Amino acid sequence: MEDAVGSDRPVRDGRSSVGRRAMRRHSAMLRADATGTGGVGTVLMVVMVVAMMSIVGVYAMGLFKPEAPAPTLEVMSSVMTDSSYAHIRHVSEKRPLHEFRLMARLPNGTMVQYDSDGDAVADASMNAYLDNITVGSATDDRLTPVVYVDVDGDGRVSPGDFLTFRDLFYPVLAPFIDVTHGYAMVGTAPNGVHRDSDMMVYASESTLPGSGIMPGDTVRVSIAKGATVYHAAEGVVSGNGIWTTTVRVPMSWAPATYGATTFTVRPGEADEWSIGYPIKVEPENPVSKADRAYWDRLNSPIADGTTLVMVHRPSNAIVMEMLV
Repeated sequence: MEDAVGSDRPVRDGRSSVGRRAMRRHSAMLRADATGTGGVGTVLMVVMVVAMMSIVGVYAMGLFKPEAPAPTLEVMSSVMTDSSYAHIRHVSEKRPLHEFRLMARLPNGTMVQYDSDGDAVADASMNAYLDNITVGSATDDRLTPVVYVDVDGDGRVSPGDFLTFRDLFYPVLAPFIDVTHGYAMVGTAPNGVHRDSDMMVYASESTLPGSGIMPGDTVRVSIAKGATVYHAAEGVVSGNGIWTTTVRVPMSWAPATYGATTFTVRPGEADEWSIGYPIKVEPENPVSKADRAYWDRLNSPIADGTTLVMVHRPSNAIVMEMLV
């Protein structure tokens, strides 16, 4: 009996040659897929083995070191007329300053707020890495209400170092500061000084950058408009590199920009340095009781009941907690 296409070959399984060829192609594809999957699996296994060997090698060669445990600190507090201190008496292991964070927390659990940019408005929290609030001396300029004094300059928390926090705080960002209005910095508008105010003159390397001001130098300040000098004063820089004096801005000064105002360091000497520093005198602005109360809190942010907390960042452990 002949099949459907005229062949005298018997039909054994009821499928045509076309069907058999399709089945063979399908089987070949399945085998290829299986081979490909096995290849991918082999690659993944190799990658995992290499990664595991790398990790084991790091441990074996001592290149990987787990985070060091937190050191233990012994701290002693002391108080002077205008400052309070927390002295590091003992530390189990000297650790880099950047491993620590310092916070000042109020009794209600919130962070102490302070003025960071000299505009007499609280805009920052006392919560900072220790190396960002470190100074070399307790008399250095400070930009936070609490600073860490690295006495030996080794960049580590060491015995002899201390924290200091003063009753009065204001950021020293300019050579003129409006004492009456919250220790706001004075410059041109809108940062002028109001008539009937006390204005501090603060001369240092930070407020007169590039002056090379040094202890023993003479500093002269002249507040002038045009050819008229309204106030002039001079003095000698103290041992901490700072000279200050206070100017009373009287009602007789007209509201205007006093553009001829200048600072001169070492006047008359071979290395005399001078710079113009125009300031704006504004109309009088009496201080309200509410403003005074706000500025008092702002300029004395570390009040009774404040807690200073130092955290070792790698271990997230508290190494100091002191009630002020």
